Amino acid sequence: DAVTVVASDSPAAAAGIRMGDVPTKFNGQVIEDAITLPNRIATMAGQSVKVEFARANSDPIVLEWTVPNRFLLENDLPMYGAVGLELPGAA
Repeated sequence: DAVTVVASDSPAAAAGIRMGDVPTKFNGQVIEDAITLPNRIATMAGQSVKVEFARANSDPIVLEWTVPNRFLLENDLPMYGAVGLELPGAA
């Protein structure tokens, strides 16, 4: 699933993530679906992580990010507000 929203002034925007980029790896592990990434992020509060994105006709883009200690869950589902991106089916 491709990124559908990148918030301005967010870690995702600072890393150069664009709408249409597809997350492919989280800390070197393959991301199976849109729900996998936020679930993995939610377990890493306070830790540095790397998320790799694929972009058409480009080398992979890597977002290096420290997950906030208060990466909040909404309705028991991790939300992307802290990193500044959204994927369909992830929220």
